[in-house]
Amino acid sequence: MTDESAETRFHGVGVSPGIARGNIQVMRDELEEIDRYSIAPSQVSAEIARFESALVQTRIQILEMQQKIAEAIGTKDAGIFDAHLLVVEDRTLIDEVLRKLECDHLNVEAIFHEPINADGAERAERGRQDSSPHRRHHQLDDAERACEARASQGVA
Repeated sequence: MTDESAETRFHGVGVSPGIARGNIQVMRDELEEIDRYSIAPSQVSAEIARFESALVQTRIQILEMQQKIAEAIGTKDAGIFDAHLLVVEDRTLIDEVLRKLECDHLNVEAIFHEPINADGAERAERGRQDSSPHRRHHQLDDAERACEARASQGVA
């Protein structure tokens, strides 16, 4: 038997000040399991092309959403997409993915997922102390999902 009166604390980004009490529904927007498979050395250039195309398409999509938000509610609020753009324009991340493609001969989704997840634990920890980095953590995860989705759909 479980003690239903036990307190469970949830941490997140508050949208308004104060404390709330009541029934909640926990919803998870977890990433689906990322396929991980080996590729032949002859397929590396095709994986690089898929990755580069996914980055371009994701950047276009982010800029389009940013423009729509800017037109609807203002440029200040549209700035939320700047963190998303940082991911798809991050030269260090891109170079690391390209290097690992050449060395590890794995699909790009699996390789792209690794550095994002490694950095995610650090971002989440920082987010516990400061809500602004915590929001950025979720923004970076959103950008990661968009890139991975584009690559796995062959849109890349």
